Amino acid sequence: MTDIPWGPEHPHYDLTAEEFFNADPSANIAFWTRAPCWTIEEATALSFGFEPRVVNWASVGSYDHPFTKDYRERLDLARRAQKVGTSLM
Repeated sequence: MTDIPWGPEHPHYDLTAEEFFNADPSANIAFWTRAPCWTIEEATALSFGFEPRVVNWASVGSYDHPFTKDYRERLDLARRAQKVGTSLM
């Protein structure tokens, strides 16, 4: 969450990623690059550079936060690509 898409007037503006997620959300790249496949949820979190075991729809879906909108939109695109048998990469 280094490129903050919301301004100082937003109530979560000053939160660090660790404060927002209540954990370090950084992806364990060494682990995930060895995984033979990723779920749509895992791929979505990883596309933001976040750890899927920390950042997922269950953990962010209920927040009133601009990241939630970004995550939902990217997850939707990934699900659509999966339905038609294509890749976003």
